[in-house]
Amino acid sequence: QRVRRADVSCKFNLIPFKTAVENVALPLYYQEVPRRKRNKLAEEYLDRVGLADRAGHLPRELSGGQQQRVAIARALVRDPRILVFDEPTAVLTPQETRELFATFRDMTRQGRGIVFISHKLDEVLEIADSMLDAHRAFDPDLYTELTSMADAAGLTPGEAVVAGGFT
Repeated sequence: QRVRRADVSCKFNLIPFKTAVENVALPLYYQEVPRRKRNKLAEEYLDRVGLADRAGHLPRELSGGQQQRVAIARALVRDPRILVFDEPTAVLTPQETRELFATFRDMTRQGRGIVFISHKLDEVLEIADSMLDAHRAFDPDLYTELTSMADAAGLTPGEAVVAGGFT
């Protein structure tokens, strides 16, 4: 069952006593997907983010970048139409960032929309189809402004949009 939106925050919210594959499979448990199928899907999504060899590891045995990719796999396994990422490259190496951007491109080609929040303008320019500048984050009219900008830009699934406070 496809969900509308999945979020990946800068806190990965992994369950510390569950392996990577168990963390990825967890949303499917709540959707009552049979165990074999959810574990197979979780392993496939870990492979997609380059972590097939770390499937049996606990979060404390993973680097920050690996934990982040587990959180991304957990969001993807839900098959969302729109993914929201908060600082997705904060703890990634340059190579992991390139791999993540390749994954983002694949997701948009599959018709998924991506909202990617970042302060790194160089990364934003590399990946975004359109951009919202949220520099005035404390402006009470910001929500209305961002909503109208997204409407005016014709934001639809299949596009990457980045919101950030750029200086």
